[in-house]
Amino acid sequence: MALSAKGGSLRVPVWTLPWLGGALGAGAGLLLWLLRPVLPEGAAAAVALGLMTSATLAAWERGLAPGRGVLACGVVLAAFGLRWLAFQNLPANPVAGAAAAGALARTVYVAAAWITRPAREGAEFARSLNSAGALAALAAGLAVTAWLPLRLAWTFCAAAILLTFAARKLGESRGGLTGRQLSAAGLLTETLLWMVASCRSCMW
Repeated sequence: MALSAKGGSLRVPVWTLPWLGGALGAGAGLLLWLLRPVLPEGAAAAVALGLMTSATLAAWERGLAPGRGVLACGVVLAAFGLRWLAFQNLPANPVAGAAAAGALARTVYVAAAWITRPAREGAEFARSLNSAGALAALAAGLAVTAWLPLRLAWTFCAAAILLTFAARKLGESRGGLTGRQLSAAGLLTETLLWMVASCRSCMW
């Protein structure tokens, strides 16, 4: 079982989340790679990222939105804009980096829920977790990084670990993690890893 941005449930095994995230990322990265020769960089990134966001019904972006209405729409658009800036700067072959970022983002989502006391709508997802499923999700997230250069893979994993414990610290300070906060952790992880992969001077 997996938690939606607003606390509902999706009937998929928790260990499949990193694989689903990796597939979404790989698909978006492949589309970006295919569109770059025929569209301007920004337009290619907007199309690829837009289709990926549509495939998830903007679940994580909507999780950041405070309720509904104009303000909520503004938050969703702002989140999409920041992610677009990071996504369009992915390296010449963006497939592996986008896949690993998508997988590790879902891994952080699961790991943060596993090690942190839930609050409100986060409780349903946390109750559905068990050690076997959580560990399988962690292993899946790590497995997808195998296609990255070694230094980049280590950096991705280190960033994911730091963000997981940052989410736990947030949960401890606020009486538990909500579904929205788990969504924010996943969204932030994926966007940050795109930025890491985009570093042109890091010699990955």
